[in-house]
Amino acid sequence: MIQNIISQLQDLQWQENWLDENFVKKLGSVAEDKVFKRPLPELHSGAELISHVLV
Repeated sequence: MIQNIISQLQDLQWQENWLDENFVKKLGSVAEDKVFKRPLPELHSGAELISHVLV
Protein backbone atom coordinates (compact mmCIF):
# COMPACT_ATOMS: atom_id res chain seq x y z
CA MET A 1 0.00 0.00 0.00
CA ILE A 2 2.81 2.42 0.84
CA GLN A 3 4.53 1.64 -2.46
CA ASN A 4 1.28 2.37 -4.30
CA ILE A 5 0.99 5.79 -2.63
CA ILE A 6 4.62 6.56 -3.44
CA SER A 7 4.03 5.56 -7.05
CA GLN A 8 0.97 7.81 -7.33
CA LEU A 9 2.86 10.80 -5.91
CA GLN A 10 5.75 10.20 -8.31
CA ASP A 11 3.29 10.05 -11.21
CA LEU A 12 1.84 13.42 -10.18
CA GLN A 13 5.28 14.94 -10.15
CA TRP A 14 6.87 13.44 -13.26
CA GLN A 15 4.46 11.43 -15.45
CA GLU A 16 1.70 12.39 -17.83
CA ASN A 17 -1.75 11.81 -16.38
CA TRP A 18 -5.40 12.27 -17.32
CA LEU A 19 -5.04 16.05 -16.95
CA ASP A 20 -2.09 16.07 -19.36
CA GLU A 21 -0.18 17.94 -16.67
CA ASN A 22 2.28 17.16 -13.92
CA PHE A 23 4.02 19.30 -11.32
CA VAL A 24 7.25 19.60 -13.28
CA LYS A 25 5.47 20.66 -16.47
CA LYS A 26 3.13 23.09 -14.71
CA LEU A 27 5.81 24.66 -12.53
CA GLY A 28 8.14 25.05 -15.48
CA SER A 29 5.65 27.51 -16.96
CA VAL A 30 5.55 29.78 -13.88
CA ALA A 31 7.89 32.76 -13.81
CA GLU A 32 10.03 33.06 -10.68
CA ASP A 33 8.80 36.57 -9.96
CA LYS A 34 5.17 35.37 -9.90
CA VAL A 35 5.29 32.17 -7.86
CA PHE A 36 4.96 34.00 -4.52
CA LYS A 37 2.36 36.54 -5.68
CA ARG A 38 -1.33 35.96 -5.04
CA PRO A 39 -3.45 36.47 -8.16
CA LEU A 40 -6.20 37.92 -5.92
CA PRO A 41 -5.96 38.75 -2.21
CA GLU A 42 -8.28 35.90 -1.25
CA LEU A 43 -6.43 33.27 -3.33
CA HIS A 44 -3.22 31.44 -2.49
CA SER A 45 0.01 31.94 -4.40
CA GLY A 46 1.52 29.11 -6.41
CA ALA A 47 4.16 28.60 -3.73
CA GLU A 48 1.50 28.33 -1.02
CA LEU A 49 -0.46 25.75 -3.03
CA ILE A 50 2.65 23.66 -3.62
CA SER A 51 3.49 23.81 0.08
CA HIS A 52 -0.01 22.63 1.02
CA VAL A 53 0.15 19.71 -1.43
CA LEU A 54 3.58 18.58 -0.24
CA VAL A 55 2.68 18.71 3.44
